[in-house]
Amino acid sequence: MASSMLLAADPVIGCDIDGCLADYRSIHDRIVEAGETPYSEIKDDPMFWQTLPAYDGTRDWLERLSTHDQPVYFITSRFGTCPQQQTHEWLIEHGMTHPSVIITSQPRNDNEQKRAIGDRDKAFVARYTGVDVMIDDSESVFRGFEKSNPSCGFFLIDRPWNTHLPMRRPNQRRVKDVGEALERLGL
Repeated sequence: MASSMLLAADPVIGCDIDGCLADYRSIHDRIVEAGETPYSEIKDDPMFWQTLPAYDGTRDWLERLSTHDQPVYFITSRFGTCPQQQTHEWLIEHGMTHPSVIITSQPRNDNEQKRAIGDRDKAFVARYTGVDVMIDDSESVFRGFEKSNPSCGFFLIDRPWNTHLPMRRPNQRRVKDVGEALERLGL
């Protein structure tokens, strides 16, 4: 429940997309296995973000978020051709009505991509937009929130790349997926 995390009764929610709602990792790995660089493939594909596969449960989760009384911001680090528009369309196609999409860290090459993802950008955006709780899978984002926005609740989606991270604060929870985070929030 939200109260056990010391959150507002009806919190403003921030939610990442890749690794939380969309399966970016499998597509990324396929690009790398083919000997290509993800940055080049993504920036040259005007439909890349719009065609990512959704995780099982995503439609239900987005429909539940659509009925939330407070704002829900989709805060994600994407680049390429019109990433905000593609993300907006993807969210609508998968069940979210009137999504608010905020794109952070738009790198210009693979080296920048490695440095740009998440941490301070997402924590800053969440603080600026009044997000009470963030749902994300990224270690750098989790650490960025610990440093830059520690009062914000954080649901860390359990993934192989973040299992070593300890939950140090009462407003941090590890969850198996977005659905579990929503259940803990009473949605």
